[in-house]
Amino acid sequence: MSGKIEIASGTEQAKSPVYIWWMLATLIGMVIGSGLYFGIKDRSVQSGLSIVYIQLFFLVPAYCWILRDHPRPIWKRVSKWVVRLWWVFLVCQIALLAERIWWNNGDSYPTWLATRATVTPEQTEYMFADRSLCGTRFLGAFVTKSNEVFVRCGQDWRPGNTYWIENYRDASKRVHHPEQPPEQESKQ
Repeated sequence: MSGKIEIASGTEQAKSPVYIWWMLATLIGMVIGSGLYFGIKDRSVQSGLSIVYIQLFFLVPAYCWILRDHPRPIWKRVSKWVVRLWWVFLVCQIALLAERIWWNNGDSYPTWLATRATVTPEQTEYMFADRSLCGTRFLGAFVTKSNEVFVRCGQDWRPGNTYWIENYRDASKRVHHPEQPPEQESKQ
């Protein structure tokens, strides 16, 4: 015994499979624990799941960064693919955010992002009560933009359908001014 104590360096410890699995178990425990805490505190499953989703979004690339130094090559490849998928997911979320900002703040909305729909003159009177477009989903927004009239089903930050009501202006004119004939489309 020489009395000398050897301490493993940080990189050697980080490459240890026991350390990696211990860190994963700790991170999963923290994520589940904080999700349970916020879910119980707010008395809402949605609140707890939101915290879990946010934490997992940021922990996935961090854990893959740890796995890049794993001695087994399969884990290195898995971590590279997971990080690539994470980047694709991030880009899609940024595109969704840009679409929502455009929807809420833009004076027009592109018709190619919406599904084309037509309504009868009677439907224009009770658009919010009519279930023909949204079905059982909540009618989230009925918006008149400078270019057209749009209906979005579902709540704002959840996936839903967006419809472009192509004949809404003509149909509503027929209801409010029935003595006027509908506008004739010119034949070319």
